[in-house]
Amino acid sequence: APARAQQPCPTGPISFIFIDNHSIFDTSEPGLDRRFGWAYRLANALHVRTRRGTIERELLFGPGDCFDQYLLEETERLLRAYQFLSQVDLFGVPQPDGSYHVIVDTQDQWSTQVDLRLGLEDGLRLEGFRLRETNLLGTGQELGLFYIDRDVTRDYGIAFATPQLAGTRWD
Repeated sequence: APARAQQPCPTGPISFIFIDNHSIFDTSEPGLDRRFGWAYRLANALHVRTRRGTIERELLFGPGDCFDQYLLEETERLLRAYQFLSQVDLFGVPQPDGSYHVIVDTQDQWSTQVDLRLGLEDGLRLEGFRLRETNLLGTGQELGLFYIDRDVTRDYGIAFATPQLAGTRWD
């Protein structure tokens, strides 16, 4: 690290990282049907937007590091792997002083999933359900609840997953 710090960046250092995370729907987008504007606003209000720190923890670079297009592409690949992000775009903007500003532009996707299991034997009955949130409170963590009633057994439980256990890359 000390030898690396002494070498100048051939491409220029990263001077600033701007993270712009959008909610599920951009209500100013002209392509959205205005008749359902209330539904788009309701979905955005109910959705907890992904936190800045959740996106920052996936960055493979930081301010002061040398600008490296490969690291931007790898970070974009990591962020696109998340189910709760529908769009991800990373790019560097050269500055007059030779440094780069990096723009991280993301858009959330609906992250709550409900699965109902209905049976038709002896009339309509609930055989089970599964509720899963893939972006718990905007942290990127996953929490799930399930209950399944079969002929002989009942299964129920809770599932939890985190993409970075104790700040590491272990999930």
